Amino acid sequence: MSNGRRGKLVLQDVPSGQVEKKVVRLLLQFATSASVEQLTQKVRRTPYTISNDIEAEKAALIVGAFEKFGAMAAFVPHATEEPVAEQFIPVESEPRFVVRPPPVSRKSTYGATIQPPSPKSSTRNIVMFLIFILMMLSFGFLAWQLWPVVHGGVQGLVSYLKQLF
Repeated sequence: MSNGRRGKLVLQDVPSGQVEKKVVRLLLQFATSASVEQLTQKVRRTPYTISNDIEAEKAALIVGAFEKFGAMAAFVPHATEEPVAEQFIPVESEPRFVVRPPPVSRKSTYGATIQPPSPKSSTRNIVMFLIFILMMLSFGFLAWQLWPVVHGGVQGLVSYLKQLF
């Protein structure tokens, strides 16, 4: 497939008689499913579009063949709409001081989004804090219960540490 220009091929004027027969014979080579009568009627009602999408090089060959027989044909390239470049003029707006809340989720440095804590995680944090408090109370109770047994050993350890320092 070529990247050349494409367009449509239009048969504009065909004189009647021998030229018409030659043009119909040429068209029969390209249109295998059409009959001679159908092509003759279409050629008599000019302008007749032969192809809506044809390459410029192929159209030039076919137009040359039609002109050789005495008929007139033309290649009409497709209109390529190129975007019109408009000059960008920045608009300066008045400075506004607006305090907005931070966005709900942001990208972290690792690419994962940071999501607000769910209600389940805050409940879990409260439960963990209460378990920590209970553990501290149970260690305190254990120390209070074992103090008469461990008291002599702790006093000996403290006096030994005092001698070192």
